[in-house]
Amino acid sequence: GDRVEMSCELPGVDPRSIAVTVDGDVLAIRAERSLSVLDDAEPLELERPHGVLGRDVALGGELDASRLDTAYDDGILRITIPVAGPLG
Repeated sequence: GDRVEMSCELPGVDPRSIAVTVDGDVLAIRAERSLSVLDDAEPLELERPHGVLGRDVALGGELDASRLDTAYDDGILRITIPVAGPLG
């Protein structure tokens, strides 16, 4: 096709904490999920990790990362990157 699409599940993440950057041919995704508990509550078990979350993805030279597009909706981060030349 003419683009590569990625989806990342980030439920409970504040969209303002999401950072998508490209350095060379590596796409870096960083986000932060805060631990939210009631004022004096002590959690017994946590279902979701909290803190800084991250993933690095090697892109390869065939993608035009300068034109990537992101969208975050209902806990899903979608990243679309156009193809710069023939894949292969």
